[in-house]
Amino acid sequence: MAGTGGDDQAGWRDKLDRFSTWRAELSEEAVLLPQTLADLRTTIQDLRKVSARLEAATQGLETALKLAETTGIGPAARQLDAAANEMEAQMRVIREQVPGGDLVGKAVADLQKTVDAFTSLLPQPGRKPATPSD
Repeated sequence: MAGTGGDDQAGWRDKLDRFSTWRAELSEEAVLLPQTLADLRTTIQDLRKVSARLEAATQGLETALKLAETTGIGPAARQLDAAANEMEAQMRVIREQVPGGDLVGKAVADLQKTVDAFTSLLPQPGRKPATPSD
C-alpha cells in the first residue's frame, strides 16, 4: 500500500504541472487576443476588397462578351475560325501532294493559334458565359 500513496502524489504533481502549463498558455493567448482580432479584421477587410474587385472584373468581362456578340465581333470571329480551319485542312492536302508544301505551314499554324486564342474568349452559341458561383 505504501507504493500506492507515492503513485498518487506523482499523479497529482503531473496533473498540477499540466494545469499550470495550460494556464500559462491560456494567459499568453489572452494577451495576444487583441492583436489576433485586429489582424482578423484587417484580413476580412482585405477579402471584401478582393471580392468587390473580382465582382467588378466579372461584370466587365460579361459586358465585353455581350458587346462582342451584339456588335457582330463574335460571329465574325467564329467565321474567321472556320476559315482558318479550312485553310489548315487545305494545307494538309497540299503538304501531302506537293514537295516542299510545308513552306507556309508554320504561318498557317501561327494563324490558327491566334484565332483559337481569340475565339476561346468569346461565348459559343447556345452556351451561357461562365459565372462564378457564390
